[in-house]
Amino acid sequence: MELYNGRDMPLSKNQERQIIQKKLLNGARIEELTLREKLVIGGHDQPLKNIGNYLLKPDHCYRVVSKETFEIYKKSGYIFGFDEYLGDIIEPDGRIKATNGGVDWYLGGFSKRYGSIVLECPADKRYFVPAHDNGCDLTFDVQIRHMKSSGKKNPVPFSMITNIFDLAKIKEQEQLKEIKEKLTLQYQSNLELESHSEIKR
Repeated sequence: MELYNGRDMPLSKNQERQIIQKKLLNGARIEELTLREKLVIGGHDQPLKNIGNYLLKPDHCYRVVSKETFEIYKKSGYIFGFDEYLGDIIEPDGRIKATNGGVDWYLGGFSKRYGSIVLECPADKRYFVPAHDNGCDLTFDVQIRHMKSSGKKNPVPFSMITNIFDLAKIKEQEQLKEIKEKLTLQYQSNLELESHSEIKR
């Protein structure tokens, strides 16, 4: 199985964007970019690279869906869509038009805004291709890429999913852990106060 890896993907085909990507790879922070550079680098998403203590893999793709969609995928046995990704289309006037078919994923990251269930799948080149501009169209993070899989002709089998994360449950567990830690600290503080009171007596 040959996998894509966000750490060795080619940079943007756009020369101006590529210069900014190299700047980021050399240690520059997004906050340090000029307004012009931020507009050029683009990316309306800010994908995350970890779920709790779990570090996402650079050679795996991640798709975030609702619980309802997850159940449909599970029942059908495939991560399917309703059309195919056609790649970039060159208009008669020479302009490049990005198409938006197929099924959307992120290589090496995920965005919370698309749902609460995160699916992890090896970025198998038999099933995935980079979206517009080598997958650099939705995020400024050079090592996280926008990927596409087939909607109908060659959909990703559900059996390829290696991990399933329920963000709502994870958040609930984190909140319970936080409450437990606070109660433990309060209990210890009360014991110390009682101990001091006993000494004074």
